[in-house]
Amino acid sequence: MFAFVAVLAVVLAAPGPLVAGAPGGAALCVNNATQESYHFTVRGIDSAGRAQGELGPGETLCLPFPGRGVVAAFETAESLEGCSRLVPAGGREALLAFGRFDRCAWATQDD
Repeated sequence: MFAFVAVLAVVLAAPGPLVAGAPGGAALCVNNATQESYHFTVRGIDSAGRAQGELGPGETLCLPFPGRGVVAAFETAESLEGCSRLVPAGGREALLAFGRFDRCAWATQDD
């Protein structure tokens, strides 16, 4: 766990798009498809894995985890309310529009 946290800290400090782990088939990912910056989290349901960070427009955050998970968007890291979405194993989700209290528009919402 310490190694994952250390790698995540390096990834979050790096300039450019945020990607924790390879965004391949065994990763849960969220993409900020809005024109604003928001705080995102990616959490595995069947494990204690979690990644978080500020994403600017077009940036992606991934958690190398083969199971189902939850992606969430918040206005800031200190915000208590945001919106979340259940993602299938190896899934990717994109935030299209942010709205507080689970009123976000997600790319796969109509699937």
